[in-house]
Amino acid sequence: GLDNRVTVLGHLQRGGKPTSRDRVLACSFGVHAVELIAQNKFGQMVAWRNGDIVDVSIDEVLKHYNTVD
Repeated sequence: GLDNRVTVLGHLQRGGKPTSRDRVLACSFGVHAVELIAQNKFGQMVAWRNGDIVDVSIDEVLKHYNTVD
């Protein structure tokens, strides 16, 4: 009378299965990263800022150190 189910631990740990929005965002980040490579723009990080996908200098990112309580 028992059921067995498969659970992908990574999905469970981050709060559930990825939504279509998660998948679109991940693809968009990937496209932006490849465009940066094509432009020989290395040392950049792809980020979501104010509703836009942007690239940010790793040096700029490392200047801001945030901790979680």
